[in-house]
Amino acid sequence: MSGVEEKLVRYLRDAKYEDLPSKVIDTAKNMILTIIGTTIAGANSEGCKALVDQIREWGGTEEAPGRCAGFPAHLPGVF
Repeated sequence: MSGVEEKLVRYLRDAKYEDLPSKVIDTAKNMILTIIGTTIAGANSEGCKALVDQIREWGGTEEAPGRCAGFPAHLPGVF
């Protein structure tokens, strides 16, 4: 690893919430809220039923990495 990579890894490993700049925290919170909001707002949009049906057809197990519409879902090629 180069010196720059080592410094970055060390910074990330040792970083604490208090160490993060407030702008970074605010941006992360905003992104999370945006994702949640758009997910909820678009849940019944055109095409969603077809997507849920396709995911259900792919099947899944309780150990599956994702959940969609209340059933286990495996997303091929993603996980």
